[in-house]
Amino acid sequence: MTIENPEFRELEKQANVFIETARIFAKSNKMEESIKNYQMALKIFEKIGYSFQVRKIKWEIEKLKAAPVSPKDNSELIRKDAAEKIKAIASRKRVSGIQNNSFAPKNGPSISNRSSVSSEKIEKLKQFEAAKKERENKLNEANSLLDLAQKSVKNNKFEQAKENYLKAADKFEELGWGAQAATIRKEIDVLQEKADLLQTKIKFQEEKERKKQKEYEDRIKKDQEEQDMIRKEKEEEARRRNPQQQRKYELALFNIKKAEEEVAKGKFKKASNRFRYALDIFLELQSNPDEIEELKLKISKLKQ
Repeated sequence: MTIENPEFRELEKQANVFIETARIFAKSNKMEESIKNYQMALKIFEKIGYSFQVRKIKWEIEKLKAAPVSPKDNSELIRKDAAEKIKAIASRKRVSGIQNNSFAPKNGPSISNRSSVSSEKIEKLKQFEAAKKERENKLNEANSLLDLAQKSVKNNKFEQAKENYLKAADKFEELGWGAQAATIRKEIDVLQEKADLLQTKIKFQEEKERKKQKEYEDRIKKDQEEQDMIRKEKEEEARRRNPQQQRKYELALFNIKKAEEEVAKGKFKKASNRFRYALDIFLELQSNPDEIEELKLKISKLKQ
């Protein structure tokens, strides 16, 4: 059983606060502040040896460093603002073209051509936004798959973890992040070692349980055989006795039973007398030596 270190738990909480702060800064396009907070979390996880979190944070930092610098306004506002500016420019050019139509060269661009250029710019902007959204979705999917894989590892569901790691690696390769994909595939190799080790432990435990069960069954069998042998010896001895001897033998058994009841009541002297009487009968009848020795042992214990 693993005993959780309270100090590590507290450090992990601090690291998670830095990560949450870093995400907030990243959403506001404050990349430098976001990276600083991720680096603070990275130092903590390195200190307590959380290798998976260390790799994940390094990926986040690499993403932020590789991301193009964008204004603080969100993409929707940028798109709308750009579209409005393009429309305004196109409108001014159309007005200017109408006013100076007589001075325009005959072979100059027409108003329809200028409108076409503006439409192309708007279309390109839309395509850029769509591509950006698609990359963000793939990145979110990859990170979700990593989280699922990590949970599966904690539950020792290694095949499920391997499947999610492979899917995450494919997503990163689609994004062009070969280094991250390679790191995940290395993690899969480590995962396989863990799975093999767990399987070895399971087999060892199963073998141990089988051995223990067999020893138990053998012991029960041996005890049963001994009991059967004693029973047969008693039956054989009873057949050798005449009716009078059999009655004496049964009388000895009766006194042994009563003596044990006296012991339970704490009447040790009475119990001792009954045991001795039964012993005399056994000796007279030359009963089974084991029975005689067992009775002598009971008498000896009462003397202590």
